[in-house]
Amino acid sequence: MKLTSRPARHRSHARPCRRARRTAATPLRRSHGREYFFRVVEQLKIHLPASRPVIVLAGRQLSKKDGDCCVLRGKFQIRVSRELNESEAVDVLLHEWAHALSWEACVGKVAYSRSISDHEFDRLSHGPKWGLAFSRVYLCFTSEIALTLQAEDLNAAVARGRRG
Repeated sequence: MKLTSRPARHRSHARPCRRARRTAATPLRRSHGREYFFRVVEQLKIHLPASRPVIVLAGRQLSKKDGDCCVLRGKFQIRVSRELNESEAVDVLLHEWAHALSWEACVGKVAYSRSISDHEFDRLSHGPKWGLAFSRVYLCFTSEIALTLQAEDLNAAVARGRRG
């Protein structure tokens, strides 16, 4: 699966969920064309667990961004825009998963300060520690998760061929 890079459009904020409650978000449902995305979510939970449970949601309106990560009721909430194709959604998921992994090191308690500007928060949340977390996530995806999922698909195809 080829991931697309869209740095100009991809905007992400790892903010507490004060704003997230105002937009519609629902749990992602397994649907045709999104099966790979859900398998990646499950693999990330296995290979790179965050310090808190992670919930992945689909948002209708994410105010000009493709995804975000926040803490709500002691859990990480990752929202991914429903308007993305599956490849783009996986790309955004990896980006946001890095926010979950680096949350305490990057923003921690500062995230809850109402006096911090969006610009300053964005600078803190995309710093060197987030970059290291993102490289870990991307490396795990390319070297473990994608290969595991490809092997599973191949095994399933072989099994189907033997049955039919």
